[in-house]
Amino acid sequence: MDRVCILMDSYQNPYAGTEGQVYLLAEELPKRGVEVELQVFRGSDYLTSEQFPVPIRVLNIGSILSFHAFWRLWQSALDLKRRGFRTIHIFFNDASVVAPPIFKLLGFRVFISRRDMGFWYTPSLLRILRQTQRFVDIAICNSRAVADLTARQEGFPKEKIAVIYNGFKTIALNNDDCSINELTSPWLPKSGPVIGIVANLRPIKRVCDLIRAFARVVQEYPDAQLHIIGGGDPLPLKGLAEELYVGKQVIFFGAQPEVHRFIKQFDIAVLCSESEGFSNSIIEYMCFGKPVVCSSTGGNPEIVDHGKNGLLFPVGDVEILAKNLLMLLSNGSLRNKLGRAGAEKVGRCFGLDAMVDAHLNLYSYKPGVVSKPKTIA
Repeated sequence: MDRVCILMDSYQNPYAGTEGQVYLLAEELPKRGVEVELQVFRGSDYLTSEQFPVPIRVLNIGSILSFHAFWRLWQSALDLKRRGFRTIHIFFNDASVVAPPIFKLLGFRVFISRRDMGFWYTPSLLRILRQTQRFVDIAICNSRAVADLTARQEGFPKEKIAVIYNGFKTIALNNDDCSINELTSPWLPKSGPVIGIVANLRPIKRVCDLIRAFARVVQEYPDAQLHIIGGGDPLPLKGLAEELYVGKQVIFFGAQPEVHRFIKQFDIAVLCSESEGFSNSIIEYMCFGKPVVCSSTGGNPEIVDHGKNGLLFPVGDVEILAKNLLMLLSNGSLRNKLGRAGAEKVGRCFGLDAMVDAHLNLYSYKPGVVSKPKTIA
């Protein structure tokens, strides 16, 4: 049996983008005969709940640039090697900075994942990463945009980069699923159209842009609602909504474990991030046949074909965002057309099996023996 250890800084819950993909790998790889173990630098309440599908080991590493961190990683690598593990797949920033040289020196095949547009890069980190990339066999990126950035910033040669789009459990849609007129919210009376977003309340997500655009929408659709699902402090955004006289129509639901129950209520689904490697939220919107309006950044244009399965707008352009929302609200047939095209693309391009199989192919790839397998980008 093949054995793969997934190494991460921490694992808070399976609802965020990267953590969700890690959960799917940990759930699906054992079904294909792979033994998987998760190791994390720091523990979390979720991990103590024993809901994760494979064994977990917490290394209790704080500062990464310390003797303790290197010693703990060295001991972990020796233990894994003794138990027959030869493949390490590293996620997140701290682990990818310090772990590759240790595991490579002990004979492991080392994979790292890059899943964003490098907002965490600093000049000092990049100097380290350009040195440690020589200890990495393959950098797995979740979009071409991320792959281009990783090659340019970290110095990875083309042959050491693979693109594997995120995978999702597809949802069979029927006519009712794509209808934007028949669904009603179990939490609020739906008197008018619902615009929705699933995003953590962080500045990089630019939810403030959506609230400003929504204020313009309300001038023509006074009974519209804006539903915001995501963790974080809502007070500054609530204050902005009050300033724009839409406070009663902007509803914050906080972080939710079952976001699909909320997405089903959306008439239009939005993402307005400043930076995205590959947006899980967009895929989730499309799974339910929702017309998508999203910022043209990072990997978003690789998912959304403007005018075919959604609409794009320049980052921070509130005027065009509002214009796109108003266009869709005024045209039900266009909403349905874009929603159906999005659902079809998810089923065709972002299936769970394709993502898992592509990882398996890379895990078994031996440089110099066979050609690198084709990835799914």
